[in-house]
Amino acid sequence: MKVLLAGAFGKLGTDVLKTLVREGHDVLAVDMITRDVEGIEGKYEKKTVDVTKPDQVEGICEGREVVITTVGLTRGGVNVTNYDIDYQGNLNLLNDAVKAGVKHFAYVSVLKADDPRAKNIPMLDAKAKFEKKLKASGLQYTIYCGTLLGAVRHKGFIPWDDDIDVAMPLKDYRKFVKLANELPERFFLQTLNNTKDYFNLWVQVCANGTTFMDRRLATLNTHMGISLDIYPFIGAFRNPRLVRLQQLMLETARYLRSAKVHRFIPGKYPKAERFVRIIPYFLRRAGSDLLLKIAMRD
Repeated sequence: MKVLLAGAFGKLGTDVLKTLVREGHDVLAVDMITRDVEGIEGKYEKKTVDVTKPDQVEGICEGREVVITTVGLTRGGVNVTNYDIDYQGNLNLLNDAVKAGVKHFAYVSVLKADDPRAKNIPMLDAKAKFEKKLKASGLQYTIYCGTLLGAVRHKGFIPWDDDIDVAMPLKDYRKFVKLANELPERFFLQTLNNTKDYFNLWVQVCANGTTFMDRRLATLNTHMGISLDIYPFIGAFRNPRLVRLQQLMLETARYLRSAKVHRFIPGKYPKAERFVRIIPYFLRRAGSDLLLKIAMRD
């Protein structure tokens, strides 16, 4: 696949670049300052580009199928602002991607950048403004969001949440689940369909012969081994009200599945939890499956 990676030589960009190259993609890596990345020297094309200058961006996406941008101002600058980099710089890339007929545009943002309370925070507001432009562009897009909680509060990873999660488009996710029987014997793919008390809406690849669990859930009929969470990217509606409805369906589906869990770990609504536990398992499962079928869109 022919990929344009913008912001390719920052910390995150470099990790993405290494992965793309190792997977055999044809990568054009652009940034304000370029360099050779150890271990993949000569295996990608690089170009020095200031994305805030439209004349330098013009034509950069020509012939590329996918654009991935990690461009963002991480530290305050004297001569540039978040609106110059996070908004206008990425908008210049987006405009060129639209002209070039790029198939997919992927953007690294921050969770809840569009929260009304974030309007007074330039980094968040600039990202939110660009997200709005991207959604209206007509391109197929993906927005990756993190919270920065670990970086701000712990100056690194959150100590109890340092695992790696994997996500993939829903179509690929479904293919992966179907191929579960091809995993090596030392692994087990845990899903809603093969484990009665499993309550997550995503699947887990669990390591057989290992134990890693919350003692409060020891009596559940689930695989308690060390696991890797694998999430599907699902399509969201463009109407905000429908998006909220979609979220409610997913939350309710998980709630119906996790009724037994709340016997040991109380949730937000204890009365509702007691009521849901009264419902026979086969009805809870049927209701959950129906909601997932409606909410999980390609």
